[in-house]
Amino acid sequence: MEYVLLGLLALRGQTIYELSKNMKNTVALFYSDSLGGIQAALKKLMDKEWISCIEIVEHGKLKKVYSIEAPGREQLLDWLRSPIPIDKLKDLAVARLFFLGLLPAADRTRVLESYAASLTEMHRHLTALEIQAALMEPEIPEDKRDIYRCQMLSLRYGVDQYAFSAKWYAELLQNMREGGGRSDGSLHGA
Repeated sequence: MEYVLLGLLALRGQTIYELSKNMKNTVALFYSDSLGGIQAALKKLMDKEWISCIEIVEHGKLKKVYSIEAPGREQLLDWLRSPIPIDKLKDLAVARLFFLGLLPAADRTRVLESYAASLTEMHRHLTALEIQAALMEPEIPEDKRDIYRCQMLSLRYGVDQYAFSAKWYAELLQNMREGGGRSDGSLHGA
C-alpha cells in the first residue's frame, strides 16, 4: 500500500480522507482502502521520511495534508521501473469455489448466484466510471495526459476482468442448472 499512497501523493498533496476517497474511486480494485491501513502506511512513510505532513486550518477545522518528498519520489520511481513480479493470483472467490462442494447444491447455487450478480453490478459500475472518465479527457492538461491514459488502462483492466468473471460464473451456474459439471473442471461438454 505504501507505493500506492506515494503514487497518489505524487499527483498532489492530500489529507487522509482525500487519500481514502481517491483509493475508493481508483485503486480499490486492487488494493484495500481501509482507513486503518492507510493510517499505518502513512506512519511508515513518515518514519522513512518519504512523505511530510503540514497542518492547515480550513473552514475552522485542522487538517493534515500529506505530501511526497524527494526520497519518496525516488523510491516510487524505482518501484515503477522495477520488474513486475509474476505472482500467484490471489482471488478469495476461487478459494471459496475450491471448497464449495462441501455445501448442499441449493446453497452452492445461492452463493454463486449472489456472487455472479455482484460481479455483474461491479462491471456495470466500472463501465459507467469509464464512460464518465472518458468525458473528462478533453479537460486533462497536456502534461497530465500520460498519467490519465495509464489510469484509464487500469480502469479498462477492471472492466474487462469483471466482464470475464461475470461471464465465467454465469456459465458455471448455467452448467450446474443443466446438471453438468465435469471432473476435469471444464464448463462445457467436449
